[in-house]
Order: sequence, then C-alpha cells, then structure tokens
Amino acid sequence: MKEDRGGLKKLIELAKRGQIDAVVAYKDRLTRFGFEVKLFKAYGVNVIVAFQDDKDHTQELMEDFVEIVKSFA
Repeated sequence: MKEDRGGLKKLIELAKRGQIDAVVAYKDRLTRFGFEVKLFKAYGVNVIVAFQDDKDHTQELMEDFVEIVKSFA
C-alpha cells in the first residue's frame, strides 16, 4: 500500500516514455486497488497477471480487509 516504491516509480516512468509494452506481475504485487493498472493502460502498457489463483471475490475482499487492518495496527 506504500506509494513510494522505487521499482513502481521506475516502471511508471518507463511507461510514460513509451519504453515498455507490457508489465508482468503477480496479482496484488503491482497494486492493491487497481489505480496503477489503470495508469499503465492509459499509457498503452499491457498488464499481465502471472499465476492467477482461483479465489472468489468474497475471499479476496476479506484478505484485502485483513491487510488494511494490519497496515493500521
């Protein structure tokens, strides 16, 4: 949930310059809430999710909630 991640900033800069066509990342490693995915797509960069799991939306929502609570603890 940190926004000051150096690797993410570098990827965004590369996308702005048009130096990358795609980003491959594990689910929830690139972003937690989807903003960066939309940002990359706005620059014409495809986001490819590696190793998707078969969790349902309720299970993912609960895991997200737990992570948010842990970040405030």
